[in-house]
Amino acid sequence: MAKNVIMEIMTEVEGNVQFVWTSGRIDGVNANEFVTNFEEAVDMEHKHVVLDLHYLRYISSAGLRGLLIIARKMFGSSKFVVCSIPENIYDVFKVTGMDKVLTIVDDRKAALEFIQI
Repeated sequence: MAKNVIMEIMTEVEGNVQFVWTSGRIDGVNANEFVTNFEEAVDMEHKHVVLDLHYLRYISSAGLRGLLIIARKMFGSSKFVVCSIPENIYDVFKVTGMDKVLTIVDDRKAALEFIQI
């Protein structure tokens, strides 16, 4: 069943900020693909990256691992912010401690405000 669910990545640039959206599921089937697609989608010439999870419906431990890989690669070279996390996924972030590891804000506006600091 999971193979029929599509994970998609979309991007938009606003000034020196690149917004990245992902939709669907990030699980053991596609977590590596998520990391690869994210890395290919992000233009490192932009100083800051905002990952918007508004359209994400499910994330497994493999997906959390993928987010950690991305966050580590982004660390030091730019600001990496995660926003618009659905409540069910934010609950997973709190239980696993991801909310302490990642910079998380409510929405796109808050992400832009954080980046300007």
